[in-house]
Amino acid sequence: MSPMFERAARWWAGVDRRESSGRALFVDSEGRRAAREVCELGDRLRGLALAGLIIPVLTPSELASLRASGRAVLECAPHDGRVVARVRPTDELVAARVPVDLADARWIDVEFCDPDGRTYFYTHQAPFDPLAGEIVAVCKRHLALATGILRIRVVDQDRVVRCDIVLDSVAIG
Repeated sequence: MSPMFERAARWWAGVDRRESSGRALFVDSEGRRAAREVCELGDRLRGLALAGLIIPVLTPSELASLRASGRAVLECAPHDGRVVARVRPTDELVAARVPVDLADARWIDVEFCDPDGRTYFYTHQAPFDPLAGEIVAVCKRHLALATGILRIRVVDQDRVVRCDIVLDSVAIG
């Protein structure tokens, strides 16, 4: 990997924002090539999620196991229809606890959308505990910060929207 690719990826992921905008990174041919590679990487990750190979949804008990293993997990709960994740440099993962009544659901899809509701990707037949009263959407801290605002929609087997909530991730510290 070229140093320019690493620098561009760190900027895109929100790890290194010393530059006021990404433009300074992409002005020469090496920078433009690095930008294309970062976009291609994002497309490949989206493809893996669409194929069901990356599952960003956990049950509350799976989240408890993750925490027990020593992972630094920032857990966030909604307030007024919105989950605000104040992500610290020490947080490894961001977990949005999404309240939703699924007691009578046979299966659910969880859609991850832009703020206007256009689907980025979804998890078909996502894992859930029908008695828990919530699902947990989880991602790495850099992805949460790079995405910024994400709409999470839970849809049941009859295509009824059970929950539609916004996750807003901001860096602190």
